[in-house]
Amino acid sequence: MKRCDIEIWKYLLDAGGPVYAEALCCTLGMTRRQVLSRVAGLNQDVIVRSGDLKEVYFTLKATPEQLVEE
Repeated sequence: MKRCDIEIWKYLLDAGGPVYAEALCCTLGMTRRQVLSRVAGLNQDVIVRSGDLKEVYFTLKATPEQLVEE
């Protein structure tokens, strides 16, 4: 797992709610396209992508035990 993947996981876990793609872009210093492809590349069932083409946000749908395992 690359460092940026770990940073994405940390940010999603710390947020505790919906995280907009733009917030990840600002935090990680990546473009929107890079963030969307990295999150899609994580291939995790616990990360849910929602929104439309303009506003994309991610949420974690898992129990605490599943999050610790991931």
